[in-house]
Amino acid sequence: MMRDDLVRLTEITAAALSAAQAKSAALQRKESALRQQLHDLARQRDTPVSVESAAERAGATVRWQHWVDRRREEINTELARVLALRDAARARLQRAFGKDQAMQELVKRLERERQAARQKPRF
Repeated sequence: MMRDDLVRLTEITAAALSAAQAKSAALQRKESALRQQLHDLARQRDTPVSVESAAERAGATVRWQHWVDRRREEINTELARVLALRDAARARLQRAFGKDQAMQELVKRLERERQAARQKPRF
């Protein structure tokens, strides 16, 4: 295989690695945002509802807590989806990293072999 071909393949594997890293980072940011939303909801769930009468307050509190519970379920469902995507992205990232490292090593080895061939005395 020609050195130029290996260099092009190395560029391709580097681009694939970069894309996999970007995807993993985006999923990590999404996971963090969802976990923050869950944390915020947990804090807000017990926040008193400001309503005048005790009856209205009781009804508003129940509705508020019901809304928070439904929202928490939605966020947990989305978080589970993101975690599954993150695991798949991590596997793709590992493969892309391995391919990139292998190509870089091939280029280095080829360069060392060429230098060794140039330094050999010719008769």
